[in-house]
Amino acid sequence: MLVTFILCAAVLIVTVWKREVGLAVSIQAYLIKCSLNPPDYSYGPKAPIETNDLLSILIPIIVFGVILLKTVKKDDKFFLRPLDVLFVTLGGVLLGGSMYSPLQNNGLFITFKYFALGISFYFVTRLFFSKTSHFQTALKNMMNTTWLLALFLGLFAFIRSWGMSYNRLTLGSAHPIPFSLLLAIGIVINYGWLLRNGVPLWKKSLQAVSFIILLYIFIDSNTRGTIISAFVAILFITAVFVIRYKAFTRLLLYVPLILVGIGAVNWINPNLVNRVSDNLSLITSEEHGQSINGRQTAYMDAWEMFNNSPFFGVGTGAFQQHSLLSYPHNTFLELLSENGIIGFLVLLAVYMLTIYYIINICRKGGVDSFILASVVLLNLIETQFSFTLWMHKSFYLYCGVLVAHYYKDKMKSNTAVHNQEMKENNRRVVFKIDYSWR
Repeated sequence: MLVTFILCAAVLIVTVWKREVGLAVSIQAYLIKCSLNPPDYSYGPKAPIETNDLLSILIPIIVFGVILLKTVKKDDKFFLRPLDVLFVTLGGVLLGGSMYSPLQNNGLFITFKYFALGISFYFVTRLFFSKTSHFQTALKNMMNTTWLLALFLGLFAFIRSWGMSYNRLTLGSAHPIPFSLLLAIGIVINYGWLLRNGVPLWKKSLQAVSFIILLYIFIDSNTRGTIISAFVAILFITAVFVIRYKAFTRLLLYVPLILVGIGAVNWINPNLVNRVSDNLSLITSEEHGQSINGRQTAYMDAWEMFNNSPFFGVGTGAFQQHSLLSYPHNTFLELLSENGIIGFLVLLAVYMLTIYYIINICRKGGVDSFILASVVLLNLIETQFSFTLWMHKSFYLYCGVLVAHYYKDKMKSNTAVHNQEMKENNRRVVFKIDYSWR
């Protein structure tokens, strides 16, 4: 209880100091909670130990409360955006699906968690970043905090697990996937920093060292879904940077940088690279292993449920009644099986609109915008490999920043056009006056 009080007090202080820092910390409440428990690899990764769950709830409540108190003012206007409507509509689909679900209580509980523990991160984050007058500074602070958490918690997990035998490094009692996701986000942020121009050599060198450290720990977490997601995100940010700044020749530097990092990891610990390559090879081998085989079975079960109930699905939370797993670990298949074509179309609209925002901020923004877009893309891809809809808190949080970024850019663009039109109109008026005087 004392540790809970100390951590909550620390979160309260940093959130009052910098609200964006509090948001970056709140999204990692689960990992912070699990880091208090000792790692146990005796029979592979453990399910999270159900102790100190209060911390996972209190930290977001503290952060959300401070942000709402400091951000919302009397007579403030909050404009609904298309993605806001889609997220709420998706919640309505879950609620409707729970009404005809054979596991109605489970469906209602899932709907509640979607609103309370899922999209709440989106709306609070979007509210803050939409209202702040220092958007770029707040964005950098959030990125710096996330990177620090990835580096600190990653090193902490690695040191505590030193000398132990394991297949996938994790943090205390945490499931390896959210831990690996934090590391993946840290790597994308670190890599984006390396793309910046005008950085002193000493700072660039430190960034390269931290990139290799994070890459080593990330590979040690040995999680297929996040490895694929991080790889795509890094390719994306590299392509955007090269195209936007026409730095095609510099591509010869950025691609080898990743290869050098992987080579360094292989030189330090060749057994680690072999372990990860063996894990990745299960995707294409005839014997996929227990995890992939289980998910493939769940995918087939989901498709069968959709074929039997194509319009409305089997009901929210009822997947587990027809399969060995509680959910198919793929959001599209989850919505297709439980909520039918209606749920699928709403989710598809969410993803298509998110991709639209990603493309647009990359067309106008700088490196920080590229990093944000790549992190959102990473989380979007990860939703197709792991967990259920309400658990993807990082996706909702960074979508909140993404939408605020897009509309702030749009407002600046509209203001610039309006000012230009005013100047043009003033010139025309002056010209007419001068002409009539003559």
